[in-house]
Amino acid sequence: TPLASGAAVGTQGQLAVYNFPPAGGAAGGPAAGGCYRCMYPQRGGGGAAASAGGASCSDAGVLGPVPGVIGALASAEAVKVLLHAPDGSG
Repeated sequence: TPLASGAAVGTQGQLAVYNFPPAGGAAGGPAAGGCYRCMYPQRGGGGAAASAGGASCSDAGVLGPVPGVIGALASAEAVKVLLHAPDGSG
């Protein structure tokens, strides 16, 4: 199952789409990409908080527009997954 994941802390944000596209382009086939646990094997590890020095939102704050931009980008990626649109990488 594909996952569009977004995170924001301070003035930084990140976006990733996991388990997409299927290997060989076959719908329902095994994913060619990794999963969330492949990238972050420990709970709470990695992500925007790690790149902000491990600070949480309550410590570092969040610049207002950042979550909105990340959310808009994540929703665009989710629509691309639903429509089986190419990723534009070539």
